[in-house]
This record gives sequence, C-alpha cells and structure tokens, in this order.
Amino acid sequence: MTKIKLKKEDLINRANIELECFPGYIEGMKIESARMIGACLIIGGFCFMDNGGPKEKTRKALEIYSEFAEIFVKKYTL
Repeated sequence: MTKIKLKKEDLINRANIELECFPGYIEGMKIESARMIGACLIIGGFCFMDNGGPKEKTRKALEIYSEFAEIFVKKYTL
C-alpha cells in the first residue's frame, strides 16, 4: 500500500478530522504532534488530566488513540 505524504500541519489536521469520525471518539480528543522515527510515523494526542493526574476517561482515550494510530499510520507519512 502506498502511503500519502503530507506536510506536518496537514497531517495533524487530517488526523483530527479522521479521529472525530473514529468509533469511540471522546469529545476533546485531539492529535497534537507528529514525527518520523526512521520510517515510522509517530502521532501524539491530548490526554485528559485532572490536577496533574489522569481522569477516569484517560484509559479509554488511550485505547482509542492506539486503535486509531494503528490504522492512520498505515495510510499517511510525513
């Protein structure tokens, strides 16, 4: 499968559009960073924190980010 190459800002915007449509999306989830390590695309997202610690929905959000990233990084690159 050929990956679509995007500029960093465009890739983050695309990721957020697709994330909002992803099953299980939680309001407030957002991809904030993207970088390449070798040939691997790494994306990072907002974590729900409360007074410096994780909120109840943090674990679920991390699961959704992980599932989303597995699919997204197969389609796009920087």
